[in-house]
Amino acid sequence: MTRFIVIEVDLIERVIKKCRNHRRMLEKIRRVMEWTKKDSVKVISIIPEEPIKKIRYTPRNKRISFSADENTSLPIGTIRNRSQVIFERRSLDPLDEPKIERFFSRDTVHKIFTSTFMLEFIIIGAGKSVELMALGLLHRGYNVTILEDAVRYPGMTKKELDLDLRKIAAKGGRIETCSNLLGATHLWKVSVCKCKKRQS
Repeated sequence: MTRFIVIEVDLIERVIKKCRNHRRMLEKIRRVMEWTKKDSVKVISIIPEEPIKKIRYTPRNKRISFSADENTSLPIGTIRNRSQVIFERRSLDPLDEPKIERFFSRDTVHKIFTSTFMLEFIIIGAGKSVELMALGLLHRGYNVTILEDAVRYPGMTKKELDLDLRKIAAKGGRIETCSNLLGATHLWKVSVCKCKKRQS
């Protein structure tokens, strides 16, 4: 039996607004987040250390946050009972952060999620940290799926993004779309962006 865990990387307004076709991306992210609530899928959020404004529908009610520092202590029992775990990062590669590195160690992951499930990490988000997170988890032997229509890099063309996705696939990652992985939902059309430009 497979247990899904969603990792959302840098889903903050100032980053998203710089991405190509961000309105369509936000629609897909909204679908993913609604699915996590419906099917009780745990969400791991990675955010920059500086003050940020997250996309309004990504925070969950039962959540726990960890600041970026050298302390690697993690309250396993508390994390197990939260629907969202939020980590701050100081460097571009999230796994350079001691707490995040500790969280994704085999020992910690098995304590939190139990070893009776086959785990699959589903990654969505914006920026180069998405690729670094995916490659780091693949290097550690985890199953990783990238939802390509819920991933963008600020200032990057589609051709450049496709090149990075192929790099992840070459390392064993699975590249999927939201519809293929999650199926059809009622969120065919959602108002997720306050931009003046009409939703397409």
